[in-house]
Amino acid sequence: GRGIGRAGSSCLEAAARAVPDDILLMADQGDGWRLVGGALVFPNQWTLAEKMGGTLVEIHEPVDGYAEILAERVDRFFDRYTPDRLVWRRNWFFHDVDEFFQPEKRAYARFAEAERAAELFIRSEWQTLLRLPVSGVIVFTVKTQVAPISQLAARPDVATTMIRYLESASPRALENKDALGREEAIVAYLRRSLTDRTAELQES
Repeated sequence: GRGIGRAGSSCLEAAARAVPDDILLMADQGDGWRLVGGALVFPNQWTLAEKMGGTLVEIHEPVDGYAEILAERVDRFFDRYTPDRLVWRRNWFFHDVDEFFQPEKRAYARFAEAERAAELFIRSEWQTLLRLPVSGVIVFTVKTQVAPISQLAARPDVATTMIRYLESASPRALENKDALGREEAIVAYLRRSLTDRTAELQES
């Protein structure tokens, strides 16, 4: 909780112990929105120490294209965000391991075989934003879930949507999802899973 004071740290700790989400605090410091505190238990290839005090652009530096494409839009959204709103989104990645605690950046495997795609995991982050009415601080929460890719394949609607995304996304977008260089293998695996599921339903 560095930068939010002793009382704020106590409140942050209490909140972090009460919910399964990671909690991050963003405040307008006059020179941009900066990370001023947080409780991070399930990092996704980053740490609080390296991001603390950073602006939105600095925090998202590893995200290819953020500064050129999204930075101005996100800053404007934060500036106009009001306490009477709750915003949420889901972010996801393909990972080689099922670990929740991943503080260090990892190089992911690239391959073309659908069989290897069956060994992957999908890391899903349910993210919410809420602006506090008095301080103006924006509370950003992240609830992390990790599941074998087979669970995604078991949902035909989700698998079909994922196939469409992987087939149409730019290399930059695929890289940000840890999918570049193995997207064709993932698509092949999901298509095969959908075919097998259809055959099973017809037999039953």
